Amino acid sequence: MSDDATKRYFTLIIRIVFLLYCFLLVKIILIKYPLSMIADIIGAQNNIALSARFASSNFIPFKTILTYIQGQPSGSIAVQNLVGNFVPFIPFGALLPAAIEKFKSLLPAIIFFACFSLLIEVVQFFTYLGVFDVDDIILNVLGAIAGLFIYRGATKLLEY
Repeated sequence: MSDDATKRYFTLIIRIVFLLYCFLLVKIILIKYPLSMIADIIGAQNNIALSARFASSNFIPFKTILTYIQGQPSGSIAVQNLVGNFVPFIPFGALLPAAIEKFKSLLPAIIFFACFSLLIEVVQFFTYLGVFDVDDIILNVLGAIAGLFIYRGATKLLEY
């Protein structure tokens, strides 16, 4: 197999892994309950006023993060939420530029990371499969940026 064919094959494998990872991430974040239960949650929540959804959401950047850093509501819950919104997005940031060339640049990658995370939060807002929190977007994007830098470091190491 030529180097060009090997590179195309490797890129295809990375793209498949990236898509599978995205499906897994969405499953973990949005589809964490059995499908019958999800239908019940969405159905029951449709009766809740939009104002109640806004009241349970956080639109103030760093509000939740600062609360967690202060150890509230408890240290273990704070760590679980901070790490749980950061770490799962590290592979996202490492796989995206490997799968799609234009996302090797920082700004397009950050925009994509933010749009993907925002989409998840908006779905949570309208379905009540979670709670909208702008700090989740911040932590998700920071995790993905860490993954991007890991990808960049790994590719530099492989070049030598």
